[in-house]
Amino acid sequence: MPATTVLHPRSRTLIIAASVPLALAVLLADDVRVRRQLDAARKDPLTGLPGRHVLTDRTERLARTHREQLHVLVADADGLKTVNDSLGHAAGDVLIAAIGHRLGAWAAARGGLAARLGGDEFGAVLLLPPTATLREITALREQLEQPVDPPLTRKDGQIR
Repeated sequence: MPATTVLHPRSRTLIIAASVPLALAVLLADDVRVRRQLDAARKDPLTGLPGRHVLTDRTERLARTHREQLHVLVADADGLKTVNDSLGHAAGDVLIAAIGHRLGAWAAARGGLAARLGGDEFGAVLLLPPTATLREITALREQLEQPVDPPLTRKDGQIR
């Protein structure tokens, strides 16, 4: 016999009323989980930087109101193929992560945003007063030119 025929109408109402908050809690938990997954998907796993779309959106917003101070930088890690071919892709990944960290820290310290565009290409968007532009870009170049410490390697050749 179906459960609905055994329950009185008032009991069915209570069961339905009790199940609605439970269903909402499950939906909210799923919503939080999906939002976390989307946030993680928007970040490059190697560098932790956001991707091209985030940089493009920020650039478009800033261009509407701060065109005179807006700077968009694009950097390409020349020689990465040589590093990958001679030292392995793990070493190339260390190099990409270091570039991403340095560019991200530099941009964030100036209120800007850095992103990994793909492969060995990076971008940054920030507002700089014209009097500081050359000095700030020079500081970034000096940071990016610093050597990257080699990762520790185990005896089996794996990076740790």
